[in-house]
Amino acid sequence: MTMSKGRAVVMLLLTATSFGCATPIRAVLKEQAPTFRESLPATADSSLGGQEQSRGWFWWKEWFVAANKCFSGLQKTATGLNNLTAVYDESAAGDLKAELGSNVRGGLSGQSARKVTVTLSNLEDVQLSDVQFIPESVCVPGSGGEEAFTNPQGVTFPVVTHALKAGSINIDDSSRVTGGAQVEFDPQPGANVNATVKVEADGSVTWDGINLVIARRSEPMTVVAKRSACTAPVGGAPCPVQGTQCAFALESMDVLTRKWSGTLSCPNAATGSSLQIVLDNVLFGRIFTLARVTKPDSNGVAMPVDTSVLSADTVSVAPGKSISLRVDYQGSLVGNAATAHFDVWSTFSPR
Repeated sequence: MTMSKGRAVVMLLLTATSFGCATPIRAVLKEQAPTFRESLPATADSSLGGQEQSRGWFWWKEWFVAANKCFSGLQKTATGLNNLTAVYDESAAGDLKAELGSNVRGGLSGQSARKVTVTLSNLEDVQLSDVQFIPESVCVPGSGGEEAFTNPQGVTFPVVTHALKAGSINIDDSSRVTGGAQVEFDPQPGANVNATVKVEADGSVTWDGINLVIARRSEPMTVVAKRSACTAPVGGAPCPVQGTQCAFALESMDVLTRKWSGTLSCPNAATGSSLQIVLDNVLFGRIFTLARVTKPDSNGVAMPVDTSVLSADTVSVAPGKSISLRVDYQGSLVGNAATAHFDVWSTFSPR
């Protein structure tokens, strides 16, 4: 039966019966998901596209993900993963709260000989594909920091590309004897507000729709920038963007308002046609970054989007590449040409 919906609170009475050793979530992950790094306490944030970092010393390291994301891409999900089952007793009293974080209140301390079994199910491996660098992110330091990316070896980042997410948690108090310690589960901010809690026929409690991330995997991603420039005549031949198959055409410019309009054309391998990206009334000197654009219409025309957006409604301008475009006014009163500067940021796995 369904007990509640939304911000639900479930109270479980722990037993007073003796059981065997504890196997907390982190131990289960090391055994059954060795390619992932634990991300505990569990949270609702996948951190895909974030940079994994560590702090500590030789014998101890703490891993975390930087708050500012430097990479974007498309998300895809792998399902059908095996359930993970953790066991907590008095020896693992601290682990229960440490691993589930603010989703749990109370614990096993204060009583002897008890056990709680936690089964994580509806597991998903949420993956970031078609990874692209965000040039305007904090990963590009100011004062000439961009130059490091123009070296042949580029700059390598450990990027979170996989997040192991649990959709449901079942809590089983195996003897279900009343009078024990009380445990409360409550969805933390950011969790699915449509989560439901129900009592199963065997007396255990299942919490569905929680979508908590319990582990992550990062991959090294190398970013190399290639710079080029071209004199773009108004209405003239398009400028090739070196390092891609794209070309930029300057269609108009206004020396009074200091604005220009143009089109970046890139071949669309999926359709065999050309992807037309319209840039209208852009200020001279503004750096315009293109990594993902909205899906093109019937005429092949697409519009730029925020490069940090992760959406299936966008397509890559050039797979694995981000293009930074800046058009500078050359100073002629006639206004018949401008200089187009291109930075092409290529993202690839060095493996």
